Amino acid sequence: MERCSFCGREIENPAAKFLYVTKRGRVYTFCSGKCRKNFLLGRDPRKVKWTQHRKGKKELEKEKGKEKKKEEKT
Repeated sequence: MERCSFCGREIENPAAKFLYVTKRGRVYTFCSGKCRKNFLLGRDPRKVKWTQHRKGKKELEKEKGKEKKKEEKT
């Protein structure tokens, strides 16, 4: 399965994906028009709350925080 270049979700239906090709030939795939428009506006997926990139980052930070707390208790 392909992943969306902006939000990181898997594209389940290949007929419903959006393709964007730059002048240099780089191909970006998007799962929705919302992702495509946010990418074209130059928004950072790590700062947009609903993307998988941000959610993954937050989960990693929570796990690291839990590990640090365990180390401090012992």
